[in-house]
Amino acid sequence: PIKTDADALKSYSGWVYACVSTISQDVRTSKWRIWLKAGANREDWKPLDDSQVPEILMRPSETTTWGDLIELTQVHLDLAGRAFWHLVTNGSGGEVVGIQSINPDWVSRPVYDNNRIRIVAWELTGGGASRRQIPAEDVVMFRYPDPTDATGGISPIRAVAMSADMDTYSRAYAASHLRNHAQPTGILTTEAELTRDQATVLAEGWKDAHQGTSNIQVLGKGAHFQTLSSSIKDLQFLNLARVSRDQILAAYHVPATKLG
Repeated sequence: PIKTDADALKSYSGWVYACVSTISQDVRTSKWRIWLKAGANREDWKPLDDSQVPEILMRPSETTTWGDLIELTQVHLDLAGRAFWHLVTNGSGGEVVGIQSINPDWVSRPVYDNNRIRIVAWELTGGGASRRQIPAEDVVMFRYPDPTDATGGISPIRAVAMSADMDTYSRAYAASHLRNHAQPTGILTTEAELTRDQATVLAEGWKDAHQGTSNIQVLGKGAHFQTLSSSIKDLQFLNLARVSRDQILAAYHVPATKLG
């Protein structure tokens, strides 16, 4: 049911939304530090204080903060399995003046060199723009590795795609069932012979006079009203919804208690 990155991004609802939004907001509010690589060993790196952090990391673009960028990156990872940053430079090989998050659904394929060894560019085909390529050195890719695709990604929701599909349809069925019981709410019978038009008028008149009210209901001779109710067995689909919920939460390693 989830075949493309677009399908994965559209799954951002229900329990998937609850898990992904919780994770991404936790990542956003984590304590972040920037280090200056001063040697080959991590122990030699020097942490930068706030006054030394480059402005581009504080405000990646005019409309995006560092928190916005990190949160959206995590959302893309947890839905599509891949996330991309476009490093905007002031010229080929120049200084980075901005960082943009690229919708993973827009990235159609990597472009290799003539020997098909090194990625030299990424091709973009979405966002309403014409097909174009971004040099590989201007793109940063994050991903959850896909063992069958060197540049692909497998997100938790892709791993339990059938459970997500089951959750969507079970909730849709539940809403429809509880809205109209998937059947009439009652049957009004009479001993008189009725035409189709007469039956319609009688049903509408009954509904207008009695439905949703606490009035005393009076029936004529030979008329009977029978209430139809759902059987407990008809509501067993709720167990199916719980199974799909638990599988989605397990895939994202989010305990139900954290979601309240």
